Parts: sequence; structure tokens; C-alpha cells
Amino acid sequence: MIQKSTEEQVVEVVKKKRTRPDRTEALTPHCEPGEISRMLRQAMTISHWPDIDTNKAEDVASRIDLYHTFCIDNDIKPDMVGMALAIGVDRTTLWKWENGVESNKPQAVRNVIKKGREINELMMSQMMQNGRINPVVGIFLLKNSHGYKDQQDVVITPNNPMEQMDASQARQKLMDAIPAETDE
Repeated sequence: MIQKSTEEQVVEVVKKKRTRPDRTEALTPHCEPGEISRMLRQAMTISHWPDIDTNKAEDVASRIDLYHTFCIDNDIKPDMVGMALAIGVDRTTLWKWENGVESNKPQAVRNVIKKGREINELMMSQMMQNGRINPVVGIFLLKNSHGYKDQQDVVITPNNPMEQMDASQARQKLMDAIPAETDE
């Protein structure tokens, strides 16, 4: 009989205890040859667009239209990250501008950004409804970029009949609840 070393025994036990599925395959990107290159080339093209005056609503609107047209021409799903890149900022800054947080952007600029976000949101919603995007991914994107959230409303109603009674009524209710003594 061949004796296994302690290290071999530990490795064997660890292998046997693993009950969850191996998710390596699920976490690996599944892309056609050249697909990653195409996506990176598109992102780089957007990132090299010239700067615009982000205080002018017409410049921001024109850039958002250019981004959406680029998405149409290149078969790209529009999103807030891409729209922010097209404008020359990050997604968080774009959100702050739209919502007037730490920003002095004119209301007209905020409205243009909101309309662009609503177009992206509509596209995401339609893709999910038509089975064109994984619902888990869609939910994640809608929560992160469009303010969706899981919410349960809990209404607590006090159910204490003693609250509506004065002291004499409460005393009488208590006395009525005590069983009478009987002689047996």
C-alpha cells in the first residue's frame, strides 16, 4: 500500500469539497475574432473627437446626436459611458451635470443631457423587452445609469387599541379581561 503525503491528502480533500460549478467558462468573454479590436477602435474614435464647449446646450446636443449617429452607423448599443466619453467627461460627471450636483451647468445643458439619457434608457428597455440583452445585465445597467432601484414600501400601522382610550376606559377593559373568581 502506497502512503500519500499530507500535502497530497489536503489537495485531494480540497478537490472533493468543491461543490459549486466551475464558472471560469461563464466569466470568459465570448467574442468573435476581431470583435474586441472593433470595439476598442470604436471607443478610441469617440475619445479622439475634439473638445466642445459643455456650457453651450447646442454643442452638447450636437455631440450627443453625433454619438447616437455613430452608434447607429457602427451597430453599437448606446449607453451613458459612451455618451459621457463623447462629451469628454466620465459617467459620474455627466450624472452630476444632469442633476445639478456640484455643477453650474445651465438648465438647457442639463435638459439636453437628460434627453440623451432618456434615449439610452429607452433603447435598453426595448432591448430587454425584446430579449436582445441579458436581463441581469440590463437590470445592472438600468440601476447604475438610469436610477432604477429595487424598492419595497413598508407601511407600519400601529395596532394598539389602548391608544384610543382614556385611563378609565383602559382600566375597565383590563378588568373585563381578567377572569372572574368562582367558588367551587
